[in-house]
Amino acid sequence: MGPNVVLVTGSDRFLVEEEAEGVLDSIAPDWRENEFKVQRVSGLADKVDDAVAAIAAARAALDQPGFFASDPVVWLRDLSFSQAPQSKDRVSNSPQVQDALREFAEKLEAEGVPEGVTLLVTSVSIGKATRFYKFFDRLAKANPPRAKIDEIRGGTKDAAGRLVDRKLAERGWTMSPAARSAFLERVGCEGSVVVRELEKLFAYTGGREPAPEDVAQICTLAQGGVVFELQDAFGRRDLAACMRVVDGLLAGAKESAVVGFFFMLESRLNDIALVVDAREHGQLGEDGRTWSRSLSPDDASAVRALGKADVLSKPSFLKAPVVEQSRRWTPRQCMAARAALMHGHERATSSGFSPRLILDTALAAALR
Repeated sequence: MGPNVVLVTGSDRFLVEEEAEGVLDSIAPDWRENEFKVQRVSGLADKVDDAVAAIAAARAALDQPGFFASDPVVWLRDLSFSQAPQSKDRVSNSPQVQDALREFAEKLEAEGVPEGVTLLVTSVSIGKATRFYKFFDRLAKANPPRAKIDEIRGGTKDAAGRLVDRKLAERGWTMSPAARSAFLERVGCEGSVVVRELEKLFAYTGGREPAPEDVAQICTLAQGGVVFELQDAFGRRDLAACMRVVDGLLAGAKESAVVGFFFMLESRLNDIALVVDAREHGQLGEDGRTWSRSLSPDDASAVRALGKADVLSKPSFLKAPVVEQSRRWTPRQCMAARAALMHGHERATSSGFSPRLILDTALAAALR
């Protein structure tokens, strides 16, 4: 059993969150299904009062852990108000906030975390020269260690490459060295961008191994890249926006690229249809973003069998747009759109008609 105080920090929010989820997996393997296992306290605060309230909430959660779970975790997430003094962050430099953090740290150091409870803190901005970081460092260097600090290195090509390799292995995808190199050169090093662009790339290829030309065609550094916008506009049922995006995508490109667009649209529709169907059958949790904790054994087994196709198990930055867009769709509309896309996809690959004309017709039929 390791220390029950854990700090996960680094410059890349995606990698920090991913590591934090790994910590939770090791402490409470069923935390995703049992909401009582983790008490989340938001550490994002742009006001002094909000920061002080977050500290008070974390202290209260540690003093009174959940009644319905063994080995609960208190997760002070996205701590933003312990930045280095040179950052000139007004909230971090507030005497009121510094006093609250000092009192919190002193209480933890003197009394420890209650038995059977783990304190998990995550931050992409905690300063190593701050008193709060030094508290973690002091506990980590105790004998035996009373805390653990995981510093996640990100923001480099090597780190991005390791993330790509890990995600390829998880999904069972393959990528040639040339395509991998082209991908990393194109998308940069930010973890969330790397994962999002990888999802887009393989949606475009329909799961086949991408060529460097596919990377050049589909991947972009921009947060709102035009390829992502196509899926987003389709999910919003905005036909005019879809047409504008297609115009931009095909400017100077071969019409054969249209086949890849069908893969992407079908991928988004599959995700939306899954959420719509789950909502219709009362299988979503109260937040509408997760599976209900009261699924029947058969439904729970079916969810596990979804594997990679389970959009509700994806990171929030991939899941949230789908959940939001699914509210614009009915089961009947999903069925009609699927038929239109499948018919258009088949015609685009087997007929002599203009792929662009076929795509426009399929989009109009799918979104009418």
